[in-house]
Amino acid sequence: MSSSIIRRIAAATQSAVSRVTRWQTANPWIAFALGLAATAAFTFAASKLEVRTNIEDLFPDDTPHVVLAEKVRATLPASSQILLVLSSPDKAANERFADALCDKVSHDPEISRVECRRDISFFKKNALLFLPQDELLTLEKKLKRAIRKAVAKDMGPFGEEDDAGGDGRSPEKGGKDDDSGDDEGFDDGFGDAPEAGDEAAAGRGEAAAGRGEAEDDELVVPDENEVRKKYNIASLSEFLSNADGTLIGLKVFPSFSPSEVNRSADLIRRVNGIVDGLSPTSFHPELEWTMEGDYHKKIEEIAVIKRDLSKSSLFAVAVILVLVVAYFGRLRATLFVMVPLMSGMAWTMGLAWLTVGYLNLITAFIFAIMFGLGVDFAIHSTNRYMEERERGCSVADALERGLVHLGRPMVSAALTTTITFLSLVIFKFRGFSQFGLIAGLGVPVCLLVVYLTLPPLVVLADRIVREKPMRK
Repeated sequence: MSSSIIRRIAAATQSAVSRVTRWQTANPWIAFALGLAATAAFTFAASKLEVRTNIEDLFPDDTPHVVLAEKVRATLPASSQILLVLSSPDKAANERFADALCDKVSHDPEISRVECRRDISFFKKNALLFLPQDELLTLEKKLKRAIRKAVAKDMGPFGEEDDAGGDGRSPEKGGKDDDSGDDEGFDDGFGDAPEAGDEAAAGRGEAAAGRGEAEDDELVVPDENEVRKKYNIASLSEFLSNADGTLIGLKVFPSFSPSEVNRSADLIRRVNGIVDGLSPTSFHPELEWTMEGDYHKKIEEIAVIKRDLSKSSLFAVAVILVLVVAYFGRLRATLFVMVPLMSGMAWTMGLAWLTVGYLNLITAFIFAIMFGLGVDFAIHSTNRYMEERERGCSVADALERGLVHLGRPMVSAALTTTITFLSLVIFKFRGFSQFGLIAGLGVPVCLLVVYLTLPPLVVLADRIVREKPMRK
């Protein structure tokens, strides 16, 4: 029962192919125009394919590390950025241009935020707290000793310090040098009274150091303005800039990932347009700018991959072309092979955009593989047609006989190859599943394109340059 059904299906298929082939040979211009239109539509769809190099695109959405990455992105602000660097000798001109540029760029709907001017009021107010630790300790010691001397001068029993130093009592009368630091058991208001025992030695060491520092006039405590001037705190800038302001950096944070290369390229073009519209040289004749960042790096990576893909694809086409020419030895036969092959590739890539929407790191290299798989059908069909012509058949009869009788083995070959590739779809790893889907669709599509494009192409070629049938 099953064998009879198969025979009926095969007979119906052959009858359909025969009718379609006869119509194509009778109306070659219409058939060729329809095939060309379909190829153009799939080519347009294929042009929208983008290559994504993000590792996450290779794994399913429920993979733990992908879920975690999505949570982190939803919680934390975007970190991928476009960096705009402005430069000119005029600091004020740079800042004016930076303000104008930030205002324009921030209105783009795909920009989440722009880091231009920073609020540095806290740092200006508390800048002294961020001095090096040794500097802070030195200032603290100076201040403490200065306070002790002032208190001793105003409240000591003699009212004034004598030349010998101390707290108003002469050394001869039992007074102590107030720089000695020997104040064990006494909290002078700074909360740093030393503990008895193990800190006594430290107190005596500090006393010796204090006496040495006092001799070097360390009791002179600079005021706040002097410290700010010493450490150039007034030069803090609201912009991300160098010391003299001749370079200013602006950080632009888009709302999408750099892996979306087409959107990245569109955004960069818009930013370029904004900068050109502001006319940087109108702010200063020497004002220049450049653009860098994660999005540029990703676009450069994709450009390298596309160049490699182009090279490998061109190499595959060149090798196939040489082999076809060597086998058939005729330019006409080479045309009959290459046109259906290239059309089949366009259809395959168009279907890839319709089904998957992009190419990942693995499916990006499917071009060269599909060239090798798709060329078989075109070669066998052309060879079968040439054999029928050698037997003396007309163009129409040779096409019908060749395609009808060759259809069954080619369909069987395409079916087995398609099943093999489609079996990869069960994998959760998208590198395999998407590759299997695209290749599994591409193989039967390449066979279909041969049947749709070869008959009108052969008839039109014969009408333009008539070819007499060859006989053995």
